[in-house]
Amino acid sequence: MLAGVKTMDAKHSFSIKNPKDLLQKMHRERERVVASNDFNSADHKYQYDHAINFAYTAWHLVDWVWRYLEYNEINPQMVTGCKSYNDFHNLVRSECPALQVCYELANGSKHFLATKLHDPVVKGTKEVVYDTDGMRSPMVKPMVRPLRRPLKKKHHADIKVQTERGAFKFTSLCNEACEFWDRFFEAGKF
Repeated sequence: MLAGVKTMDAKHSFSIKNPKDLLQKMHRERERVVASNDFNSADHKYQYDHAINFAYTAWHLVDWVWRYLEYNEINPQMVTGCKSYNDFHNLVRSECPALQVCYELANGSKHFLATKLHDPVVKGTKEVVYDTDGMRSPMVKPMVRPLRRPLKKKHHADIKVQTERGAFKFTSLCNEACEFWDRFFEAGKF
């Protein structure tokens, strides 16, 4: 973190006082997304909750970085290379397509309809279920009853995000967004 900076009083953000705290929260949200992909997990039913929480957190790091710099009377342009808050938003979305997706999911879900998005790329989301061997599973019952009790089959369910560039596993988008922010923070900017 930048030397000699003030932390926010966290009146509205629980224990999150700076962008690094939010970065750590983003990583925890990614862990929850990955864990909830296990179809047999008790947390699987909350898979979409974890996904949207990840999108909110990953996208709002943009706001936290910019506002934190302003709060500490540090010129955001010196750190981000952008002249304005909107320029920083645009830069992040253009440099990290996963954060463009997070931006659309976060704002689209927050406002019910994402009518004010510029050039939206997200076309939809869905769950795809796989057997443990990675094959797509239709989740149908067998035609005949086996003689012995079968081993419990473990299923894995990924959320897929359909964009104009194709369909992507949400966990891959999470990884891409985390890598982007990790590089940003490791570059000595924070």
